[in-house]
Amino acid sequence: QDKQLSMLMDILQCAKSQEVLSIIKGLTSSHHDTLMKFIYNGMARPEIYQPPLLLLWHEKIVEHTGLGTIIRVLTDKHSV
Repeated sequence: QDKQLSMLMDILQCAKSQEVLSIIKGLTSSHHDTLMKFIYNGMARPEIYQPPLLLLWHEKIVEHTGLGTIIRVLTDKHSV
């Protein structure tokens, strides 16, 4: 899990802030939920991962999908 999270954070850092929304629009609903799970995992470790970067991605996911993704992630018993 830590290795996957670390790799995903590296990928998120490579995207320019102007590209984030278009990247998110290219994902499926399932991908949005999985990405949000990783974002929450990263937010739980602010000393390792960059909270401003995670908040940007979180904001853009919610902007595109609405609050449904947050609700599904928080109620899902499966973690990443």
